Amino acid sequence: MRLLSPLSSEPLTTPSPALPTASPAVPLIAKRHHGHGGRPRSEASRRAILDAVADLVTTVTPAQITIAAIAARAGTSKSTIYRWWTSRAELLFEALARITVPTLEFPDDADTATALATQLEALQQLFAEPYLGRLIIALTIEAQENPDTARALRRLWLAPRRDSAARVLQRGIARGEIRADIDLEIAIDQLFAPLYHRALYYSGEDRSEDCEESLSGNDGGSSSAMARYAAKAVKQFLAGAAARAEHSNDSNGSRRP
Repeated sequence: MRLLSPLSSEPLTTPSPALPTASPAVPLIAKRHHGHGGRPRSEASRRAILDAVADLVTTVTPAQITIAAIAARAGTSKSTIYRWWTSRAELLFEALARITVPTLEFPDDADTATALATQLEALQQLFAEPYLGRLIIALTIEAQENPDTARALRRLWLAPRRDSAARVLQRGIARGEIRADIDLEIAIDQLFAPLYHRALYYSGEDRSEDCEESLSGNDGGSSSAMARYAAKAVKQFLAGAAARAEHSNDSNGSRRP
């Protein structure tokens, strides 16, 4: 929270008669503990609000997660919520980021293929959650029309996930597992965008392949189909992005990889 600049301790030598005398410092200093003005913000209230969202996102539909519903669950007021967050979307994405931290993790000692597959499978599992997955997709759709939602989506949801994936790829480059000349932004799109595409356009339809089963729940809710899809997607990606051995001449003198 941005603090106000301290007042100067030097007295005014010749106050202008047209201006009022400077106010005492105490009221201005007290504002440092306020949000957008009014009553001071409470960290306990903030935690209660985030906990309320965590409860709601796993039990009700996206349309039912209103500011009024969150305030009622948290035992606070709507004005208190707006002292902490500028919009419903900002609050929801912060709560989602808090809930889904484990899905950003990958084994430190894993090779690139395993680490990427771990992240892909974790994202599939989020989309497969009956309420949580629907909320992520609903907010993604809302972001196309609402600039506040779009900003919150990019800053609080996409940016941490892309940063985590970039670390995996950068580590793979350092280990010699990934080509050093790949474009990281495009590589991340190639890996993760298909999951958003399928969740947006194919959710709930009957499909037979591994990815469709994993996203629609046709595989009985197990992670086996998700793991199969993740492994296939990473294998196909690495077929183009994996570091190559130096070219050498074959027996007839032509170049081969």
